[in-house]
Amino acid sequence: MAVQEVATSAQSSHRPQITLRHATPADAPSISQIGIYTFTQTFGHSMSAHDLQAYLSSSYSLEATTKDILDLNKNMLVATLPALSQPQASPSSSPPSHHPPSHHPDESKDTEDVVVGFALLTRGTTEPCLSTYAQDTLIELQRLYVHPHHHGLGAGTLLARELESIARQQGFKYMWLGVWEENLKAQRVYEKLGYRRVGDHNFVMGDEVQTDWLLVKEL
Repeated sequence: MAVQEVATSAQSSHRPQITLRHATPADAPSISQIGIYTFTQTFGHSMSAHDLQAYLSSSYSLEATTKDILDLNKNMLVATLPALSQPQASPSSSPPSHHPPSHHPDESKDTEDVVVGFALLTRGTTEPCLSTYAQDTLIELQRLYVHPHHHGLGAGTLLARELESIARQQGFKYMWLGVWEENLKAQRVYEKLGYRRVGDHNFVMGDEVQTDWLLVKEL
C-alpha cells in the first residue's frame, strides 16, 4: 500500500530547505516512527487495535525497516530538514493510547539533519490487473510518507519526483501504486502527479479487507 500522506506545496525562500538522500540503516528508527505514526493516523480508525498492531509490527518495526533499506530490489530515500528548524510536536497529535507510541521524528537526537519523510521504490512486484503491461517495464512506488508536522513544505512531491528519476535511469517506463479507496486527499495528489486509475485490489490486514485503487503513471 502506497503512502497516504503526501505534501504538495512548493517550497518558498523563507521555508526550511528540504534535502533528499538515500536512506541508511542509521535512519531506520526515524523511518519506523514516521511509518507507525502516519499509518496509524490514516488507517487506525478503520481496523481493530489488534490488526493495527500486527501490521505495524510486520511492516514498520526496526527490523522490517532496516530490511527494506538494505534490500537490493528497493530504493529508499529520506527527506530531511536542518535540526534547528524543527517545530515542537503538539500533545494533541499523539495517537490513541492503545496504539504503539509514536514520537516526533528524531526529536531526541542532536543531529545535523532530521528525517521528516521517506519513500520506497520496489522492483519485482506484480498485480493481475497490470498484466497488459510488460512486467520489466513496471516499478512500484510502494510507500511515500511525510510526517504530518511537515506537510506543506513540498517534501512529498520532491520524493515522488526523485523516485521517478531513479526509475527512468533504471530503464522502467511505468510507475504504479495502490491507494486506499477512501483516501480522497491522496487520490487528488496522485492525480496531480500524473497517475491514472487502472483497477483495484484487496489489501488484507488481519481480519480487515480494504480496497486499494491501482494507479499507473507513464514515466
